[in-house]
Amino acid sequence: VGSDAGQDGKQRRFNYKDTLKESTSERLLNLVNPRLILSGHTHNTCHRSHKDGTPEVTVASYSWRNRNDPSFYLFTITNDDITSSKCHLPTESTVFTLYGLAVIASLFTLKMACNRNMRCTSKIWKRL
Repeated sequence: VGSDAGQDGKQRRFNYKDTLKESTSERLLNLVNPRLILSGHTHNTCHRSHKDGTPEVTVASYSWRNRNDPSFYLFTITNDDITSSKCHLPTESTVFTLYGLAVIASLFTLKMACNRNMRCTSKIWKRL
């Protein structure tokens, strides 16, 4: 069971099917005694602390296919401390908008170059 802040900022709880039983997780934690637990999920990011205080960070997949706002984590782990920073990528719509603007700017630049008596070998550019 985990929680995630949705786009509206409200915490939501999720029940995951592919998890260990709580008793198995506790036994494993006691055996390994980790300082940090990292896990992955297709869509959701989750932060939680286990009963012994061990932090667990579930990282969402790094793909526009699963989220419109993919992100990744940068961890700094020292002998005394663990810090994390969530790094966001631009949304998919922003990237495609920038691609479209770049194509329009390129076509405009080529058209202006042709209008300044530069050689335009294609009839297409002369019609633009």
